[in-house]
Amino acid sequence: MRENTVPGVYLLNIDMGCEQAKEEFKRMGFTDGEKQDFQGFTPQALSVTPLWLVWHGTIHNGNMLLKSDEELIPLGISSKTELPIRRLSEIVREYSHRAGRYQDETENGDYSLERLCRFERTSEKCMTAVRQDGWELAHVPEEVKTPEMCRLALDNSADLAYENLELLHYVPFPDICLEYIKANNGCGDVELPEVLSALAPGVIDSRIADYAIEQDGRCLGVLPAHLQTVERAEKAVKEAGTEALAGEKVRAELKTEGLYRKCAEHSWMSFALLPKAERSPEICLLAAKLYPQETAKRPDLIPESVKNGCNVYSLCKMMEARTGEKFTYQQMTDFYNGKPLNVRRMEMPDGVQKDKAVKFDKEKQEFSFSAIRQERKRGLRM
Repeated sequence: MRENTVPGVYLLNIDMGCEQAKEEFKRMGFTDGEKQDFQGFTPQALSVTPLWLVWHGTIHNGNMLLKSDEELIPLGISSKTELPIRRLSEIVREYSHRAGRYQDETENGDYSLERLCRFERTSEKCMTAVRQDGWELAHVPEEVKTPEMCRLALDNSADLAYENLELLHYVPFPDICLEYIKANNGCGDVELPEVLSALAPGVIDSRIADYAIEQDGRCLGVLPAHLQTVERAEKAVKEAGTEALAGEKVRAELKTEGLYRKCAEHSWMSFALLPKAERSPEICLLAAKLYPQETAKRPDLIPESVKNGCNVYSLCKMMEARTGEKFTYQQMTDFYNGKPLNVRRMEMPDGVQKDKAVKFDKEKQEFSFSAIRQERKRGLRM
């Protein structure tokens, strides 16, 4: 057996203290000497988990004497372990980066790509490295990368569903990125906007943008500016409400009153999250009609300028108080803009008006009344 150093994380199916673990490793064929430094075999180097003792270490093949393939397994891969694969893969990757070597499957061992000069990173060496460890893709020159190599790297890395998304940053092909995003979306704790943020600049195209917006409207702020279209913004708001426009990188010209009105239509919470400056009288009236109980409990969400000003919101409150009727959002916006409104009765300072057609002049802030189907009118101030 050749004397090759094999860096990695090794799992031993025991549950014991540090000294006992040393003895168990020795019993299984690992010698304490120059080649195997047990001085570094300390409690700090051990991580005790249920049923498994994890050791970050380097073992020489010449000293390995395994009783079976399942008693001591390089790189923490075991069919018996109940530890999350994500945790093990992170440990392996962290140690591999420190060790800086990989064991080639070719006749001669080779340094990792990170240790090679750029001109030495040939297509063959890069493919071999990626086949050994998907994370070697980070050190592959852009001109050497191929779709096949990137797929192989992703297949040989930790599952994206377990939050190891950094590798996607090194994949320059939109098709492959979209393929893996679709396959893993919703499988882990990482949310889609964070996934898109992991992609390299220039990779997000219209297909990725459309899929992301459809799945999570908050992705709008992660898209490149040229992909933040009005159509996608409307779809994003329909899916996520106000949160779709909350990103700092969302184009300012997309944040119109019309789009904020759609935010209010999305849900009560979406209205509550609107910036105070964007809660116009029209939007506040819409919220009051869509969510009457919620707005009654949270009057503080209606700005004082809206409550006390002459606008469609305050006009609606006045009309409902004076007539005893309830009006729709559309009725009030039409009335505020000059369309007559038929009322059965309306209390005014000089008396009660019955069965009248009422018009409101927002410039003069005056009401005018006429008998229904008659032209006679007289003016009274609001």
